Amino acid sequence: MLEDIAIVSIYHFLLIFSRMGAVLMVMPGIGEIYVNTRSRLITALAISFVMMPVLSPLFPQVPGDIITMALAIMSEIMVGLFIGGLARMVHATLHIGGMIIAFQSSLASALLFDANQGSQGSVIGNFMTLVGVTLLFVTNSHYIIIQGVVDSYQTFDAGVFPITGDLAEMMAKTLSNGFMVAVKIASPLMVIGLCVYLGSGMLGRLMPQMQVFMVMLPAQIYISFTIFMATMAAGMVVYLRYFKEVMSIFLVD
Repeated sequence: MLEDIAIVSIYHFLLIFSRMGAVLMVMPGIGEIYVNTRSRLITALAISFVMMPVLSPLFPQVPGDIITMALAIMSEIMVGLFIGGLARMVHATLHIGGMIIAFQSSLASALLFDANQGSQGSVIGNFMTLVGVTLLFVTNSHYIIIQGVVDSYQTFDAGVFPITGDLAEMMAKTLSNGFMVAVKIASPLMVIGLCVYLGSGMLGRLMPQMQVFMVMLPAQIYISFTIFMATMAAGMVVYLRYFKEVMSIFLVD
């Protein structure tokens, strides 16, 4: 009897750990490449251990063969990657918005290694993604992801493969809306950049001998930084609202 209880408990723990571990592997903040892998593992183990008494009644019985058990664990990993991937897509809106701002402020060639994306990125994009990660933890928005994992068992049954078509459609919709949010965040700089470019073109026509590029570039950078400082707080609010809107689909009222 005790042996059967232990086997069931271990199986349930593996299911929870598979979904939670997959989420923490890709979610913003904890899933960054600069975060120690052992720290992520310990965090996933601790959260799974806490969640186990609450979620165990929702889980199926232990399957009779290893193949069925492996398929159940793979389905949990797929759901976890889906939830964490959505959070990562939402967070990528800051990277996209930062690239748009960099192009409009003539700073697109100023590149740094983006630790969040694992590749080269604009200076402004790197700054915005780091600020976004900080705000997620400062405002406790990362708890929405953890709560979403707990409530996701009401939507995705444990050990059952989800409908991949619905997952792909949701991810495509989130990515499409993310571009719209990125444009909203960068819209003040896009308007100012357009005005500066129009002014530079008119000035070049009126004074052909003038080196418009040398004269307007410092002014454009100065104006862009001024507008960026004035509108960044509003852009972060738009990002946080979009993050909560997307991740709230997993929450059960």
